[in-house]
Amino acid sequence: MWKRERSKSVTDIKRNLEEETEKNKIKETDLKNEKIKEAQKEFLAWKQKKEEFLNDEARQQKKEKEEKREEETESQLKRMELANEAYETWIQLKETEREILADLVLIEASPIPWIPPSNLVPRQPRAARSQSAKSIAKRTRSRPSTTTSLRPFR
Repeated sequence: MWKRERSKSVTDIKRNLEEETEKNKIKETDLKNEKIKEAQKEFLAWKQKKEEFLNDEARQQKKEKEEKREEETESQLKRMELANEAYETWIQLKETEREILADLVLIEASPIPWIPPSNLVPRQPRAARSQSAKSIAKRTRSRPSTTTSLRPFR
């Protein structure tokens, strides 16, 4: 009997120890799982904050690009308006100039009658196609000046 009681108590002690070790293992795994879950939550929170930050930066950059594009289009429109205005004023100036010239033509005296050209001006023969610029320059330098012959009445 003593042996049975002793063996029962030993087996009970062993069983209790095994149960305690199992409980400790379960607690450790639960703690590990909890730590892992907390780490995952923190990582997800960090990741979400970072994504929000990046999204905010991207939105801000888009806004800046749109504002820049709008400013460029506005400046182009202003330039075009100024160019159109300058063109319109130029056209008006030309029209007034034409009107003034037309008025002057009406006011002027009758035109000089046509006089046929005189034969006093000597005609130069046509240069051959194959002549170079040097030969033409030599030819014009070697000739005496003909300006005196162009003055018929002196």
